[in-house]
Order: sequence, then C-alpha cells, then structure tokens
Amino acid sequence: MYHSKSILSENFSESANENLTQRNDVSPNPIKGGSNCALCQAVALCQPQSISTSSPPNRIEAKQRVLKRGQVLFKQGQSQDLLVVVCSGAIKSRMYNRNGEERVLGVTIAGEAVGLDSLSKRKYAYDAIATGETVVCEIGYKDVLSGTVSQAALYKMLMAQMAHNNKILNSVMGRKNAAERLAALMCNLSNRFAASGYSATEFNLGLSRSDIANCLGLAKETISRLLTRFSKDGLLAVNAKRARIINLTALQAVADGAGNY
Repeated sequence: MYHSKSILSENFSESANENLTQRNDVSPNPIKGGSNCALCQAVALCQPQSISTSSPPNRIEAKQRVLKRGQVLFKQGQSQDLLVVVCSGAIKSRMYNRNGEERVLGVTIAGEAVGLDSLSKRKYAYDAIATGETVVCEIGYKDVLSGTVSQAALYKMLMAQMAHNNKILNSVMGRKNAAERLAALMCNLSNRFAASGYSATEFNLGLSRSDIANCLGLAKETISRLLTRFSKDGLLAVNAKRARIINLTALQAVADGAGNY
C-alpha cells in the first residue's frame, strides 16, 4: 500500500476542530513502519491487484493521519467523505443522549475500519476519538465513485463490519451478569486482535475502565472489582490499558456463564 504521511481515534478542543477542517497533519512524506498493509482490511481497496505487485496501474493513494490522545477523528452528523482504517492505536466511538450523557459504543482497533456502518447515509452516526496516539489510512470516496476502488472489496469490507458489530452486540451485551459481560468483551477483543494478525493474549484495551463501564452499562467500581478478581483467579492481568490474558479458555467459560461469578 502506498502511504502519504498523517496519523489518526475526550477533548473537543478548538485545535482539534481546526485539524478536522484544515488537515494540516497530512504531508506527502511516507511513513516508515507503524502499519502492516498485508493485514489491513482495506488492502484490496488500495491494492486491488496484489499486495506484492510493486506498482499496479490502478493503485490509489491512501493518506495516513496521526492523531494524538483525545483528538477528534470525526463528529456525529459530519459528512462522511472518507473510508478510514486504523493502522495502529485505537478509536473510541461515542454518542450523547438527549440529556447530554455520554454513551461509549465501543472501540475500533488496528486493522479495522471505523465509521463504515454510516456509509449508507454518508453522515457519521457517532463521534470518533483517538484513545492514544493513533494512525489511520484514509481513502477518498472519489476513488470509490470513480471505480478506482474495487466495489467487490468494498462490499466485502462492509459485510465484515456489519458482522463484527452484530457479534459485539450479541456476544457482549447479551450476557446476563457483569462478570459475563466483561469476560465476553475481553474475549471479543482477543478474537479481533488475532483476526488482525496480532497477539490474542497481550494487547492494549484502547478503553479506560470508565469507558469499559460505560460501554457495558456497569459502574466503574464493578469493573475494577472484577478485574481484580479475574487477576486473582489467574484469568487475566490488566495494567493501565494493557491486558494480558493468562487463561483464555477459562475466561471464555466465564463469558459463557460457566464460571462461578
């Protein structure tokens, strides 16, 4: 994949808004490292012929952006004119209810597309925020509309994103108690990191404990208590946002309601 430099996903500062409008962080210089094109969902869009071909005639330019922690990638209601894939780091999605209360919807990790579920309306359905220094690739819709991008590849990515969203809803929020929900979330992240070619047992959560609690509809204290218990039971260890799954089989058993929680 050809790269033009730029890096990407609770801070709605004036400078963040300026970055969204002016895109001053985009430059023509290539990024060295930081992403793995062969594992990226969008590789078929950028390099539809072959990732091993040095310069196919229909290769498009995917710009990369760098976002710092708390920087806004896009806001709810904003026009969607780009396909965005996370190269490294993570993007938190959130929206607000009528009372102005935040609702954390989830996190998009490296190798996954963000905002693809808003494609049909061409307006983003939620806010997307960088949870730390994050790199993303951006592909303009002009390439989609001009036929440069493979429509089959785009459809495949959209279907994968919809399946991913449904899986999260069913596997996490369908659980009955707090322990099952938290364990299901951890197993879900483990599976997704593995699918993107990363470690299934050691990864950055991308969400704070407050974010996890909000996402699962639980209290922050409940999350802290459960993480401590999971650690004592030899299931997993969490240091800040870094997670290490010690016994994935046992953790999955808790998620499935087979544990004594």
